[in-house]
Amino acid sequence: FWSRVNRTSDTTQCWEWMAGRGSNGYGEIKFNGKPYGSHIIAWYLTNQIIPTLQILHSCDNKVCCHPNHLREGTHQENMQDKVDRNRQQRGEKVNFAKLKEFQVVEILKLFKIGRSNKEIAEIYNVTSGAINLIRLGKNWKYISSLNNGK
Repeated sequence: FWSRVNRTSDTTQCWEWMAGRGSNGYGEIKFNGKPYGSHIIAWYLTNQIIPTLQILHSCDNKVCCHPNHLREGTHQENMQDKVDRNRQQRGEKVNFAKLKEFQVVEILKLFKIGRSNKEIAEIYNVTSGAINLIRLGKNWKYISSLNNGK
């Protein structure tokens, strides 16, 4: 395993997995015929304990196997790290997004002049529920907060 990792003597630098990657971009290795993240195997080999939680990267490098950059954590902690480090896709970058950012800005303007959710939904060919989530600031929150007071 370690022969496939580019290890450096600098403990602050990532040790990158040099072999295969999964479709998610993480380093990947088969162990007992099953694919595992290389970071998970690195953590296991270092700690000699099968992890009971997820293995999180402090460095945000999907191919890093440096034991000092890895820790066990919950799914919630992993998702919070993603938010805190601004790594989550949002807005029109989300694969299933039906609206563009400029359209959400237009929708916010339509709210201000009193258009109903149903009217706006028909204009943009989305559900009135989707429009209501924008109105409530639950979807496209970052645009809603930028446009408050405009």
